[in-house]
Amino acid sequence: MSTRAPVTVIVPNYEGRDLLARCLPSILSQEPAPAEVLVVDNGSTDGSPGMGGRDFPSVRLIALDSNLGFARANNIAAAEASNPLLALVNNDCVAAPGWLEALVGAAGGPGDGIGAVTSSMRNSRAPGLIDSAGGETDHMGFARDRGSGRPASEFASRADVPFPCAGACLVRRDALEDGRTLFWERLVFYMEDVDLGFRLHAGGWRVLYE
Repeated sequence: MSTRAPVTVIVPNYEGRDLLARCLPSILSQEPAPAEVLVVDNGSTDGSPGMGGRDFPSVRLIALDSNLGFARANNIAAAEASNPLLALVNNDCVAAPGWLEALVGAAGGPGDGIGAVTSSMRNSRAPGLIDSAGGETDHMGFARDRGSGRPASEFASRADVPFPCAGACLVRRDALEDGRTLFWERLVFYMEDVDLGFRLHAGGWRVLYE
């Protein structure tokens, strides 16, 4: 029996049938594989909720009656997750081989103080360019994706960052105030990861770019 990483991968979905068909195989083929994969569906009508049991029987579906937003959907899934590490993946992402192993390795143990690890996210049309190397704030205090549009070769080293990009990151449950709430739900779709980063830092945790 293959070793499984102590990770629950959470994939929020809304009308993303074709996206899930690419995203889920890339997650399930990770070595080591995640112990649990949850798709939380925001009331899709495109047939994507039925893909789990039919095409991906090892994936657990949380089917919501309506679109409750990104923050709420992730929180619902996190509350039901059964592992100490939570990996958040947008349904339009495709995980490269070794992705999960790299994030888990960078997170270290509970005593290492790493509350979240954010991914090197690449542009699917130009994989040599960064979409996000974690989050940062500019000189005016506005939040933005670090490195967006720049060569990935410039971001080949680990670095501490202010906040993760929730599109592809790992969060330690122990670093959450109640062990289950990822995001402030008033931030329905955007800036929820900025707030998460600020809360992690306020609690004495680091956010690391891998």
